[in-house]
Amino acid sequence: MTNIIRSIREALQLSQSQLAEKFNIPVSSIQSWEHGLRRPPAYVPEMMIRISQLESELAMIQRPEEGFNITEIREEKV
Repeated sequence: MTNIIRSIREALQLSQSQLAEKFNIPVSSIQSWEHGLRRPPAYVPEMMIRISQLESELAMIQRPEEGFNITEIREEKV
């Protein structure tokens, strides 16, 4: 069985402690989930994936070197 928490963490290139800090989850919980001692609540992997996707999309939108900045768009609409 694939360990979804470990897969998410590795995809994000984070250590267990970095993942725990990012999502405000105890490191001990991350460790128990990855070692198969406990299962995370069903919403946790989904939350991690959705938040990471949103962060990635936001980072792409806010790159001024690509000539597109969400702050400028918001200011134009006001």
